[in-house]
Amino acid sequence: MLLEVPPEANENHWHDFDTMIFILKGENVVTEVDTGQTFTCGPGSRIDFPRGVIHHENHQGYRALFGFSVDLATLKGPINLPPDASLS
Repeated sequence: MLLEVPPEANENHWHDFDTMIFILKGENVVTEVDTGQTFTCGPGSRIDFPRGVIHHENHQGYRALFGFSVDLATLKGPINLPPDASLS
């Protein structure tokens, strides 16, 4: 899926699916909560997020190709789940 992601600074969250993001334009700055590591991913870089990794993002918008391990149309709730939500 090709997406233009608008500027965002979000709270800690996780996803109930695996995600792969290939950045085409701009930068996505992601901090993984458990390790405290921050990754700045620019054009040509790829981010792989396994299901359940708690993280947050702060960026000025970016364009990317996204791959998801599920069809997003089948999800019944929000994509960004709070850290205290249980795995389904």
